[in-house]
Amino acid sequence: MSTLTVKELAAPNSFDLKIASGETLDLKSQGTVVMPSGSVLAVYHDTHSTSSTLQTTSYADIGLELTITPKSASSKFLITWSLQGQFEGGNSGWGTRINRTISSSESVIWDTETPYDLYSADTSSGLRMRAQYTYYDTPNTTSAINYKIQARTNASNSAGAVSLNNANNETNLVIWEVQG
Repeated sequence: MSTLTVKELAAPNSFDLKIASGETLDLKSQGTVVMPSGSVLAVYHDTHSTSSTLQTTSYADIGLELTITPKSASSKFLITWSLQGQFEGGNSGWGTRINRTISSSESVIWDTETPYDLYSADTSSGLRMRAQYTYYDTPNTTSAINYKIQARTNASNSAGAVSLNNANNETNLVIWEVQG
């Protein structure tokens, strides 16, 4: 096998650089590949389907979390999560937040800031809702990062309870690592 060493490859205007049919351009076996800003480097996913009843005005873990080691300190993270719940009585609602832990230092990086984000004043139980949340994080580290989703209700009694993941539904957490 021969090795060709070049400083830069360029194609003439209106032409593309192409790899011959049946051949492979292996960008991960040798050296480092730098992707342009905004490129997706990796996608991480967590799903939680265990049904539980949320009945507290304090934030509680709901089973969604991921630990990621960034590919570089300039990596950015697009974080989305969905919650599915059924309001069990009148005046039910939920709030959510995301915690980030780096080197044993935990901090809240986003919060609905009110006791509830979704709310129903309906006095009957059974109203089922799903909500999607998004946050863009720039942690500036190469240390492992743990992202954990928590939720709470607006009332700590059975009338304000929310059943998460009931009727075979799921909550999801998806994180895209993006080149900074």
